[in-house]
Amino acid sequence: MLSAISSSSAALQSRFSAVVGFSADAILSRTIAGTITSWNASAERIFGYSAAEAIGQSIEMIIPPDQPNELQRLNAIIQRGETIEHYATERLSKAGGRIPIAMSLAPIKNAASNGLKNRRGTLSMARTLTSPT
Repeated sequence: MLSAISSSSAALQSRFSAVVGFSADAILSRTIAGTITSWNASAERIFGYSAAEAIGQSIEMIIPPDQPNELQRLNAIIQRGETIEHYATERLSKAGGRIPIAMSLAPIKNAASNGLKNRRGTLSMARTLTSPT
């Protein structure tokens, strides 16, 4: 029985990884403190940072300095357990250019409970609002 559960869990993880890997949207996650913990291939393409460069860094590396309160405002919503859908904003590329994006954010919670004290981080999906060249 345990082996069947492990096999099913591995298959689910494999499917999830394939979806994230092939998504045209940037998909990333971060801790409550803002440390990037995952960064897919589309995030690499959109923002210009490789996963190796981004993971372990603060999410603030892609937030324009003239938007100092945006992260706190978004975090307050996420900390209430709410999601944010289709939020239009700008982020910075590795080269320093501004990228208009629409993003959706959701809290990542521990499986044991959905209480706020058990929140582990934030999942973000973003797509550019400009046409590819």
